[in-house]
Parts: sequence; structure tokens; C-alpha cells
Amino acid sequence: MALIKLNNQSLTAVTSLPAAIPTGKIGQVVSYSAQNYGNTTSTSFVDTGTTLNITPTATSSKIFLTFNSGTCFENNNYSNFYMRATFDRNGTNIGAVNDGFTGMYQYQLSSVNDFGFTFHMNYLDSPSTTSQVTYKVQWRVNDSGAQIYHNLEGLSTLTAMEVLA
Repeated sequence: MALIKLNNQSLTAVTSLPAAIPTGKIGQVVSYSAQNYGNTTSTSFVDTGTTLNITPTATSSKIFLTFNSGTCFENNNYSNFYMRATFDRNGTNIGAVNDGFTGMYQYQLSSVNDFGFTFHMNYLDSPSTTSQVTYKVQWRVNDSGAQIYHNLEGLSTLTAMEVLA
């Protein structure tokens, strides 16, 4: 096995990373966890009930968002349908206009109309402010005969980490 050297030095001689490698630091972490039982049949993005506030310490800070939740589809029309989820910052969808950041598609093969899954979203946001920022998780379906149940088991967790420049 070959010995890898950083800047032509042995690993014991390295005291810091070269200046060209950005390191970044986490300034603060804010997290929201709850056992929400919300649901929606909306074809437009609506709040899931998962929200948090964070106040960046510098306008150059970035906010790393991560969300995890258990979810269930119910499709009363027995047709193909999908759900989409997004992050909202201060009342504005910061994902793709109609698709958000993530989604799940259910292809209806039979009269079975329930489908459980977990979904996750991650995003590095640049709010460019030192004022309080409110982040929400939103979701929608493509067919009003479909319904999404939020977090049937366990906790939904939204975490915001301030990444210092």
C-alpha cells in the first residue's frame, strides 16, 4: 500500500490544510421534530406543519436544510399519481416551481390504494440576510383524489445548519 503525502509531507508533519481547500464551519443548528399527523389533497403546495426559524449571523452565511419523514399515499381514484415536496423560505417556494425538491410516484397496478414510504430533502440555501428566516416543508399531489398522510410512525425532523463563510 502506497503512503499518500499532502504537499509532499508525511501525515505527521501536516498541521493544517492547504489554503486552497475551503473548510467552512457550522455556526448554529436549529431543529424541529414532531409527530405530525397532517394530510392533504391539495394540488398546490401547502404547509405540512413542519416549520422552524433561524437567524443567520452574516449575510454571507448559507443554511443547509435537511428533512426526513414517514409518509403514506392513499389513492381513492385508483389511478397513477404522485406527490411533490419543497422547502418554503419566508413564504416563497425555493425549489422548482411545480416539482419542489423531491417526490414519489405511485403507479396503480390494482385496487391496492395505500403506499407507505419515507422521504428526504436536502438543500443548501443562501438567504443573504441577518434577519430571522422561517423555513417550512410543503407538499402537494397531482390529483385531488389522492391524499398524503404525514408521518404515520415516528418523528418528522427539519434541521437548519448555518454554514459560515
